[in-house]
Amino acid sequence: MVLFNITGYGQAVEPVCAGSIQRYGVTGPPGTVFDWMVNGGEVIAGDQTDTATIQWDWNAGTYKIEVYATIDGNESCQGYSSTIETLRKPTVDLGPDKEICQGDSIILDAGTSYQPAYHFIWNNTAADSSQYFTVKQSEVVTLKVTDGFMCINSDSVKIIDNPLPIVDFGYKDTTLCEGDQAYRIVADNLIQPNNGISDNVWYFNNAISTLPYYDVSQTQQNKIDTLIAVIKNTSLCSNSDTLFILPCKINEVEIPNSFTPNDDHINDSWVIPTTQLYPHAVLEIFDRWGRLVYRTEHVWEEPWDGKSKGKQMPMDSYYYVLDYTGRGTTKTGTVNLIR
Repeated sequence: MVLFNITGYGQAVEPVCAGSIQRYGVTGPPGTVFDWMVNGGEVIAGDQTDTATIQWDWNAGTYKIEVYATIDGNESCQGYSSTIETLRKPTVDLGPDKEICQGDSIILDAGTSYQPAYHFIWNNTAADSSQYFTVKQSEVVTLKVTDGFMCINSDSVKIIDNPLPIVDFGYKDTTLCEGDQAYRIVADNLIQPNNGISDNVWYFNNAISTLPYYDVSQTQQNKIDTLIAVIKNTSLCSNSDTLFILPCKINEVEIPNSFTPNDDHINDSWVIPTTQLYPHAVLEIFDRWGRLVYRTEHVWEEPWDGKSKGKQMPMDSYYYVLDYTGRGTTKTGTVNLIR
């Protein structure tokens, strides 16, 4: 409790912490009624008495306490006193809200500009009491600082974890054969629409291009070209995908000559190796009378399961035409359907 003389003016008492509850007292003769007036706080107990309990606000600064006294109700016997109280608290500032990209992290720094010996608590967890705090996901982080005067203050900051753009060529490798035309890959078609594109950079065998597209052409024989697309979205988060452009070697591919579609989960479909490298391939299968029984423009994703329009085909040899490029680079032969 702080005592100060009712007859004095302009007195000062020891500083206290903002937000704290303090008791203050005055002296006066018996029968005195004291009327307390406080700037920057509230009298929560003891008004009209010589001892008042004050709940101070959380704003640091200098505030006045005033006391008016009346003795035995006689207005001619009045007194007045005032004093200055200083409220202090540590200045805690984590700065504005921050954004990171998925997979990244950010280190928050509590700083050291506090009255020693100070103490930190992050997110109300006593175990997190160091100067630094690492955030790897979206969350609101709170820092509470207790300084050497045992005054407390806190601040919070919102961390927003932005998703990466989903960059996908649709296939990892591709092959263009002689006579095939180059085709264009457009950046806008590589990511989900709601990501938005802020910037894109293409690396073709380490050469850089910043056009919004890239034209894929035939690679040299026995040479693998590498195309990398690095896409940055409107949140300034980036991701990439890689496409390998392989030399055309369709004559070296061994195509299986039989399969057994009997639902035993073993060799039930006729899978042609390496067709995932030929996004424009077309497969047609004919029976012994030359009737078309199966056709697909998605050879790798839709291997023949021995059916034609949902009907199981009989055990027999079937003639196929596999156009690797959709432009006449074909391979033909027979496949045996065995049940």
